[in-house]
Amino acid sequence: MVLHFSCTPCARRMLWLALLQGLVFYAPVATLYRQVRGVSLFQITLMEGISLGLSIVLELPWGIVSERIGYRRTLLFCSALYLLSKIIFWQANGFFLFLLERLLLAVVLAGFSGVDAAYLTAVTPSSQRQHIFGLYEGASTAGLLLADLCFSFLPSGDYSEAALLTVFAYTAALLCAFGLKEVPCQQISQKFSFQFFLSLFPKGRVILLLIGSALLLESCQTITVFFSQPLMTAAGFPSPLLGVLHAAMVLCGFSSLFSEHICRLMGRQNVLLLVSLCTALVCLILALPLSWSILGLSLLLLRCTCGILAPLSLALRSEAVADAGSMAARLSAQSCLMNLLAVVTNLFFGTAAQKSLSCGIIMGILFSLAAFIFFIIYCIPKRMIPSKR
Repeated sequence: MVLHFSCTPCARRMLWLALLQGLVFYAPVATLYRQVRGVSLFQITLMEGISLGLSIVLELPWGIVSERIGYRRTLLFCSALYLLSKIIFWQANGFFLFLLERLLLAVVLAGFSGVDAAYLTAVTPSSQRQHIFGLYEGASTAGLLLADLCFSFLPSGDYSEAALLTVFAYTAALLCAFGLKEVPCQQISQKFSFQFFLSLFPKGRVILLLIGSALLLESCQTITVFFSQPLMTAAGFPSPLLGVLHAAMVLCGFSSLFSEHICRLMGRQNVLLLVSLCTALVCLILALPLSWSILGLSLLLLRCTCGILAPLSLALRSEAVADAGSMAARLSAQSCLMNLLAVVTNLFFGTAAQKSLSCGIIMGILFSLAAFIFFIIYCIPKRMIPSKR
């Protein structure tokens, strides 16, 4: 269903790329796989922190490099590194090889960030971009869901086979990347200086959109991924059904496919405001001592709002830099700032959750209301905002 629509061949190939790279067959046992291969939980969290830090550092440099070598070559090179990281994961034993895999992954994610959106923007008419971004998110979700379903049919305890299947999927993804066509991109001729780097970062009203989006997306991510299981268990939800709840939340990620249609009906600005208020309301419900059925439905709704917001935010942010030149570098700068905000919000969430799970969810309410305020200011017509003289 995802791939049967009118779009350019390059955009269609990008959707296949997202689908294939979503086929991480070992995802349900990624932590167990590492533990079996001699890595402790502390080492796993340490590797994740190092990987995130490196990804943030490389985000903007990768965007600049992609403008010099071209979007296609960047996507192709990153797809090759992606495959190499999966091969290392399949064969890894001990901390250092798994750390190498995470370092390669940081390089890959920093390379893809901004460049994939810039490539899709370049090969898609402006009227269809939000729809394409929604399908791009949906294709990745479909790959993850398909991998989860396939894992159930693998021999019990054979984690290595799941890792090998992932290697095959990423080999197919690399072959798919070879079929991408190069698109025009502005060559950066300016000298690298502090002023040049500052010029790539967002300015004006788009910063409000960026901050609001980061607050909402991280709130949804933290609550649905990290808080959902202890929250549902405390409410009496049967532990054996947690897998079903996870699969249902993955399915709710397909709400990204309907983001454009909802925006056409209600208007983009109204959707931004509604999503932030809906997120705050859902967080309020999750903070109350209610039945697990209501809490479960609330978590699914939270996942749906996140799916609707992601392509809308990306479409608005890409449109803000579409005519400014160096689009991939500017989108990478946006992602860099959003990742830094994610680190800050995670610190707040972690500190609040140490007191109680309810405090952590209340933090989600505050972040959602803050996002609502940022969106209100962003939605004020530009002509009503006095200019600085």
